[in-house]
Formats: sequence, C-alpha cells, structure tokens
Amino acid sequence: MARIIISAGHTNKDPGTVVSGIREVDLTRKIAKEVVALLRAENFVTLSVPPELDLARRIAWINQTGYSEANKDISIEIHINDGGKKGIEGWHQADKIDSQNLTNDILNETMKVTGWPSQGNKSEYEHPLGSLAFLHNTNPIASLVECGYLDNPEDLEFFKSEANIKKLAQGIVNGVKKFLGVGTIIKQTKQKPQDISIQTPNTPVPQKTVPAVIGSTPANQVPVATTPSPSPSPSTTFSSQPGGTFNQTSPGSFGGVGGMGGMSSMGGMGGGISSFGGGAGMSGMPIAGGAPGAGGYMSRDQRRDMIKNNYIKILGREPNQSDLNYFLNIGITEEQLIRKMVDSQEHVDLVKSRQEVIQTKKRFIEQRNEILRLKAKVNDQRGILKNLNALLMQKNNSIHVLQKKINSTTTNKKPVKNKKKQQPKYPKSFQERLLDYFSKKLG
Repeated sequence: MARIIISAGHTNKDPGTVVSGIREVDLTRKIAKEVVALLRAENFVTLSVPPELDLARRIAWINQTGYSEANKDISIEIHINDGGKKGIEGWHQADKIDSQNLTNDILNETMKVTGWPSQGNKSEYEHPLGSLAFLHNTNPIASLVECGYLDNPEDLEFFKSEANIKKLAQGIVNGVKKFLGVGTIIKQTKQKPQDISIQTPNTPVPQKTVPAVIGSTPANQVPVATTPSPSPSPSTTFSSQPGGTFNQTSPGSFGGVGGMGGMSSMGGMGGGISSFGGGAGMSGMPIAGGAPGAGGYMSRDQRRDMIKNNYIKILGREPNQSDLNYFLNIGITEEQLIRKMVDSQEHVDLVKSRQEVIQTKKRFIEQRNEILRLKAKVNDQRGILKNLNALLMQKNNSIHVLQKKINSTTTNKKPVKNKKKQQPKYPKSFQERLLDYFSKKLG
C-alpha cells in the first residue's frame, strides 16, 4: 500500500498570512493533524513532517524517508491562501500526471464536503516564482493544497469552527483515497515485519553474515567482514524493520539500505555499511570507503570545493559554515545541490533582482535617450535665441545710428530769432514821425 506524508506549511518564524490575529501556520497544523489522524485510522502508513522545519529542511526530511514516486508514495503540503477570493486551489508538479491527478481528486472531494468553489488545479510553472520547491524537489508524488482564503470573511469564519476543520481534513483524505482507488479501508492487525530475503536462484548462500545496525556502530570501529566462499552473484538479506538492520553476505556489493531516518556511522545520511565499505546513501552521494556510485567517488574536501564553487557560481557568494556543514553531512550530489540552490528563495530573489536590474537599466537607457533628445532640443532653442539676440542687437544699433543722425541734423540748423514787434506805447502824430525820420537821416 502507498505511504503518505503530510506537511503543514510555514513555521512560527514564518507564520504566513495573518488576519485578525489568526495565523496561517496555526490553521495548517490543525488541518494536517486531522488529516494524519483520519489516514492512520484507516490504516494508511502516514508520516507527519516535524513542525518548525523550514522549507529546505522539510524537503530534505521527506526525501530521507525513502518514500518515492515509483512506489506511488504521496506527499501533501497544506497552506491557506490569500487574495480575497473564495474556495480551494491546488498546485501540481509540472509534467507529472500522477501529481496532477492527485491534486484533482483532492480538490473535487474537498469541494463536495465543504461546498467551496475551486480556483483551479495549476502547474507549478504557472506560479509567479516560476516553480514551487516542495513540488519540484520532493521524491514522492507531490501536491500542494491552498485551503480557503484567510482574507475572505466567509472563509475566515469557516476556520473558526473545529467541525469545519475536520470536514476539510475529511475532504483531503477522501481525495487521497480516490486517487489510490481505495474505498473503505478495512483495518488490519499490525504484524511484526519479517525479514525479506532477496537471493539469486540456484546461488549458494554463505553460512556466515555480518550484522550491522544503522547508527549503532561506534565511530572508531569498522565492521569486520568475513570472507565467504565465492559465489556467482551477490546475495543480500535486508530487514524491513524501521531500525534499518541488514545483513551483508556478499563481498564487493553496495552498502545496505538504512532505516527510515537512520544514520550510519560511516558514509552519510541513511546509508548502510557493507562488508567491504559503504555504498550509496539515501541522498545518492557515494560513501567514503566503498565503491563509487554514479558520478564517481568524491572526498569530503572535493565535496566542500564543489559546494563552494556552486554557491559562488549560482548565488554569487560563499556558503556560510552552517550551510556548508549541512550539505557535507547529508552527502548531497552536485546535481541535487544545484537543484536546491536554483529552487531556493535566495536564487528566486536573485533572479527577481536581476530582472529588476534589467528593467532599471532599460528605464535608464530610455531616460538617457530622452535626456539626450531634450538636450538637443535645448541646444536648438539656444541657437534660435542667439539668432534673435543678434537681430535685436542689430536693430538697437540701427536705432542708435538713426538717433545720432537726427541729433546731428538738429544741431547744424541756425536758430531762428523771434523778432518781436514793439508796439508803440501811444500813436505818434505825423509831425513826430517826420521829425524822427529826419533825425535818423541826419544822424
């Protein structure tokens, strides 16, 4: 039967949407808790992602369980939407039919139970971020569900009822059951897991084996291998118990599979210890001391350089010590590291900043061209103004010359004396006038 992982979005440090004191993180945890309880009540093997893990650590935790798409295992992350709309919205992993079908079934069944409308089942590539890390990087069939809109008054009122929370959880569970083609699950008595032997037919099995329990081997000890009699092909016995115990009976074969969450004393997260050195751990990184996995063996120093080089190349900075230790300890491959870094929020912010720089540069070029155009226009206006000033000066000079000529002409003219006729004070008689005449003549 397929196994299921339920993850509640956000943490107390990053609580998501908050409306009227109600936090998204609190609601997602309530819903996730109810979903897990309902699934376990019907005997589904169900894990709940520990709270307070950030997104990168949630994804790493899920992938370290060993759950996978090939086994039809499922991982669901629960969120609460915002944006003022109403109803439920789903996101599926791009180009993955199972992810799309799982999300469709969850949406349809939840709509039936809650009466909510659907805002659609969307590919992660339609998201403004370009992709969603939870969908893109988890190994199981993944679905991300946005349950209602916290900033919608009706949906906000819906979340205040515990009965409604259980109703919503039941819709998600019904969707999972529909996807798996399961009706009412008949509860079965849990049995102690038995060891499963995987052997090649007609191959003699060595008599002696070396047991190794993941996490129990002291750091300063190496399991002692016995040399079995030669056999045409390897024969390995694994235990299915969550402890991760296995027996390695063939020389030269890869390390055993670690138990869920188990840590081997050598070779990285979840890797087993073989008789002649470890094989590939859960993360796929070759383990020191054994045969190299796909991509070849890398020493710790080589992996440290690989991590630093990719940080500088992709994020433009060196990793801090905690990031460096984290990636070294989980034994991540270069391909997985690049995927994580490309899907990280920091890289998304860098891409966004790059786009903003491109847009700013474009606006700068446009504004620079506009300034150049305005400068050319100003220069033209200055030329026109200069010509007008020259004409004005020429006009003023002409006026000045004319004024001088006028002044010169006025100065050269003789002044005209005004002869005033003296009027006699009294009229003279003829004798007086005659006397005056002879007086002037005679002198």
